[in-house]
Parts: sequence; C-alpha cells; structure tokens
Amino acid sequence: MRTFIFFISILTISACKTKVDSVNPAENNVKEEIKGLESECPEAGVCTVELFRNKNLNIKEDGTGALYPELVDGANVVVQYTYSVKGPEGTVDGDYSETIHFEVPPSAETLNLKDADLKNLKLVFGKHCYCKGEAGYYFVEKGNLTVNKSTDALSFSLTFEMEHPEHQINTIVSSSSL
Repeated sequence: MRTFIFFISILTISACKTKVDSVNPAENNVKEEIKGLESECPEAGVCTVELFRNKNLNIKEDGTGALYPELVDGANVVVQYTYSVKGPEGTVDGDYSETIHFEVPPSAETLNLKDADLKNLKLVFGKHCYCKGEAGYYFVEKGNLTVNKSTDALSFSLTFEMEHPEHQINTIVSSSSL
C-alpha cells in the first residue's frame, strides 16, 4: 500500500509541472531608441520607435466616446512612435508622452499619403499626461506621410498639424530594420 501511495504522489507531482513554451511573443517586435535625430526628437525627452510585425491596428471607442488603439494578430506592420519626458522627481503624475500609431499593409513598398488619406493607415496621435481635456487619442487629419518598406527595413517621414490638442512633436523621421 505504501508503494502505491508513493507512486501516486510522484505521479501527481510530475503531472503538475507547467508547460514551458519556447515561443517568445516579443520576437516579432523591433524597438529602437532614436539617436542622432535631435531635430526630430525634442531635447527634453526620449524618442522610440517600435514595429509590430504580423499585427493589425484597430481603433476602438470606449463608452465615453474616447478613442484608443488595439493591436490584434494580422498581416500588417504596426508602427508605434513614442516621445516621452520623465516628470519631476517626487511627482506621481508628472510624466508626459505623445504617441503616433499607424499600420503599413504587407504589399506596400512605397506610400505617399496626405491629409484625409492618412485615415487609411489608421494614423492616430495620443497625448498622455495629467492635462484635462487634452489627454487621449485623436485621428490625424492634416499632414504628409511617406513610407518606404523593404523586406528588412522600414523608413518613414511624417509631418502633421493638429489644432487640438497641443503637442510637442510635429515632424518624425525614422528608419528601422524589420
């Protein structure tokens, strides 16, 4: 009987081991801090570009009518550009950041879009801060975007204007490997 209980205990312990998955969910993402582009990134902050391969960008609306981006599995490359500034020491909500999101179709090699056509790539601007009435996501409706994509690299140049909200960045130039 003791042998039976011993084997049942060993079997139970070995059956409880969790499965180790070797797939790295971040392996399809490329994140780079932009250096040497001081004219495109204001001095006070840090600019990064993150590329999400095999993703689509969905722009959703919450219950209050506010927009927000959501990444889902798909065939596109989603670009996320972030400009961030660390708040003063000792403040809880002093950080400030701006983001740009857009998606590039897999078949696209060169894109030149202007104004209303920017909505085709779901180009959204996000302002993240403790700034009532301005924080949130907005569609970019006035600007120029040029994208060049090859099998191993993606470069883009964006210049945009928005009346609301106020923003720090209005020109982005980036080149990243895929």
